[in-house]
Order: sequence, then structure tokens, then C-alpha cells
Amino acid sequence: MARGGRQIYIPKTPTPNGALAKIVGEENAAAIIKLLGSGNVIIPTGNYGGETGRRQRIAALLDQGMSHAEIAAEVDVHVRTVERVAALLSGGRQQDFFL
Repeated sequence: MARGGRQIYIPKTPTPNGALAKIVGEENAAAIIKLLGSGNVIIPTGNYGGETGRRQRIAALLDQGMSHAEIAAEVDVHVRTVERVAALLSGGRQQDFFL
């Protein structure tokens, strides 16, 4: 099942067993295909909570060794958000935490 921040492929024609049809139903899949056409689409995230809490959760899951994709799904953010947090933690800004 696609979650926010993940990519899904929209086919040229809907199929009952396609990923999109499984999520929204075949009739709705046909309407989406008609509106957007085929191709890859990033599902918007629904997480509008506090940014600090999400970043702390991402940092904790990175410490546990989870992949960026797994963390994005768990925290309901885009994978690029996880990549940005990981870069901040591994980059020169890490020393700012100890000042």
C-alpha cells in the first residue's frame, strides 16, 4: 500500500490488480488516469505535526539502522526529508548539537 512520500506508478490503463486500483478502486483509478495521465507520482504526506518531533524520530530510527525508505514510511514523510536529516546529522552541523 502506498503511503505519503512514496512514489507510485500510474499506468496507461487501469487494471483490477494494479497498485493504483487496489488503493482507490478500479473506477477511481480510471478517473485518476484520465486526469493525470500515466507516469510516476509522489503521494503527498499527511503528516502536519511538529517538525522537531519528526526530526527526532528520524534521527532515532537512523541510529537503529533502518533504511531511508523504511523511515519515511514509518514517520510519514518523504524520503528526501529523511535524507536531509541524515545529511545534517552526518555533516559539519553535527557539532552544533554539543555547543
